[in-house]
Amino acid sequence: MPTQGRSVPPNLQVGASKHILLSPEWLENTNHSCDPNVFFNTEASALLALRAIAPGDELCFFYPSTEWAMGEPFACRCGAATCLGHVAGASALTPQQLEGRRLTPYIQQRLAEAAAAKAATAEAAKAAEAAAPGGGGSG
Repeated sequence: MPTQGRSVPPNLQVGASKHILLSPEWLENTNHSCDPNVFFNTEASALLALRAIAPGDELCFFYPSTEWAMGEPFACRCGAATCLGHVAGASALTPQQLEGRRLTPYIQQRLAEAAAAKAATAEAAKAAEAAAPGGGGSG
C-alpha cells in the first residue's frame, strides 16, 4: 500500500542543485512506496513499470530513488515488507537498504562519492594510527 497523503514534489532531483519538472501534471500525485511499481527514468524522461500494473492500481515510486536529502522527511506507513519506516532520501539509507533498488544516475553518483569519502577517511585514520608513536609505524 502506498503512503497516503504524501505526493512527490512537482520535480525530481537530477543534480546537486538541478531538478526537472514532472509532466504531465498528474505525475505530481505519484505517492511513495518502499515496494514501488514504477521508476522515474530521469535520463530518458520516462516512467517505467517495475512489474505488472493492473487497471486501477495506484502508481507509486521509491522517493529515495530520485531524492538525495529530502526537505520534508516523513514517517512511512506503506505496509510493504521492506518498509523503511522513515523516508528522508537516499543519503539517510545504508547501502544494504538500497541494494537491489532501481536508482537514478544522480543518486548512484552520490552513493559512489559517499563510499569513496568514507574509504578515504578510513585510510587516513589508518595512516595516522600507523604514524603515531607506538602505533605500528617504523621506529
